[in-house]
Amino acid sequence: MPIHLNAFPLQIPDVTLYVRVISYDKELLDTLRAEHQITHTFRRRGDNILIFSRDGQYPVAGESETIKLKEHFSIFCFLVKCGLIQHLASIGRKPVGFNPIDLVSVKPEDNLLAPILGQDYPFQIFVKYTIDTRIIHDRPCLIIDSTPRTTLRENCLYFFRKGFDLANRYVVTEQPDGFRKLLGSVTEIAGETLRITLSDGRTEELDARGAYLEASRRNFDDYLLFTHGQEKDAIVETIRKTVSS
Repeated sequence: MPIHLNAFPLQIPDVTLYVRVISYDKELLDTLRAEHQITHTFRRRGDNILIFSRDGQYPVAGESETIKLKEHFSIFCFLVKCGLIQHLASIGRKPVGFNPIDLVSVKPEDNLLAPILGQDYPFQIFVKYTIDTRIIHDRPCLIIDSTPRTTLRENCLYFFRKGFDLANRYVVTEQPDGFRKLLGSVTEIAGETLRITLSDGRTEELDARGAYLEASRRNFDDYLLFTHGQEKDAIVETIRKTVSS
């Protein structure tokens, strides 16, 4: 019998939920989620939308239905993940996605590079948690996996002023939700302005303050060599051991 070290069995409460059922419409579903995500949970089921309420009140009229959680594993798992996302958001974390949920630790004390290179080093390595649900041996479980995630705390202007060559390096821009989107490759630097070739071949000029280096292994290795020279290989081995542990 296999042992799942990252699987946490969930106990399904013996309760019956009352839900509102309405016909599925994508625009309506998007609107309901945007306007009532704090008080209600919405799930598509075929041609219908199921609405779960905390207080028995619903934003729209519709049919009523009862659901026994012990007979609907998929709905139970769905509600567990919705509750987890709401909880993480309530304590100031920023979970991303749903199948699975991704969560990157951003606490300064969780930076795995800090004890090795110092808290002010521009590259950081945090743990990214991937959270999902799965049925194992006929029991719903919460699955939590982890992997290292390299991030950057400084923009391209920081590296430019340090004398690090940005040419032919991929850069990203930060979106309003904090997600960093790949923009393109730096082809020219004029003062503090970057000329960037986009993926479709077009070029765009951007202030170095508004772009970040891609947190790639190449950029990290090159900058580590730039700052620590011959010590690089020994530092990389220390990082490898830290991440493994």
